[in-house]
Amino acid sequence: MEALAGIGFIGLIVGIIWLIVSAIRKARKSIPLAILGVGLVMLIIGAAGSSDSGIVQNDNTPAQNGEETTLQNGDIPTQNDEETILVGTDASELVLKIDDFEPGWVLSGERSVIDEYEGAQSAYFIKYINRDFTGSLVQSTVIVYPTIESAESKFEENKPENISLEKPNIGDEAFCDVSIPSVESLWFRERNVLVSIWTYQTYLDGAESYAEIIEERIALNQ
Repeated sequence: MEALAGIGFIGLIVGIIWLIVSAIRKARKSIPLAILGVGLVMLIIGAAGSSDSGIVQNDNTPAQNGEETTLQNGDIPTQNDEETILVGTDASELVLKIDDFEPGWVLSGERSVIDEYEGAQSAYFIKYINRDFTGSLVQSTVIVYPTIESAESKFEENKPENISLEKPNIGDEAFCDVSIPSVESLWFRERNVLVSIWTYQTYLDGAESYAEIIEERIALNQ
C-alpha cells in the first residue's frame, strides 16, 4: 500500500505540472486532468491501506505478548510458585494412620496438642505400638502453621545443638538424631507443616520411611 501511495503522489505531481504547462501553452487539459485524478485516487487508497495495516499491527502486538507470557508462566510453574502454596489441611488428617503399618501394630494413643505449639493452626499427636515386638513404638506429631516463615522458625528451634545430625532427603528441610541407640528422632518441614517422627526399636522400618508416608500425604492434601 505504501508503494501505491508513492506512485499516486508522483502521478499527482506530474499531473499538476502538466496542467500548468498546458494552461501556459493553451493546450488540451484533459490528459493532465486524468493523470491528476488517477494520481489523487491512488494516493488516497495507498494512504488508507497503510493506516489500516498499522492499526492491525498495534492491536495484535499486545495480544501476542500476552499469549507468550501466559504460556511461560502457566505451563512452566517455577519452584518459588510451588513453595508458596500453603497447606490448610488439619493436622489430624496428616498424621500416620493404622493402615500405614504392617499387621501387629495397634493404636496406643492420640490427641490434639494445639496448646503445646504457640502460633500453630492445628497440631496432632499419635502413637502406635507393636504387639509382636515388645517395646517397639512409633509416635508422630504434625503441626500446621499459618505461614512458611513460622514453620521455618520452629524447625530451627527444635534442632538439637552439639550433635552430629543426619540430613535425610525429606520435605524442604530435615534432620535426624540417631545419637541414642535404637532411637531415631526425625524432624522435617514441608512448606508450612512441621513433622516430628520418633521411633524406638522399629528395626525394619526406620523413621525416614514413616516420614515419607506423611510427606506424600501432605502433597495429596495441599
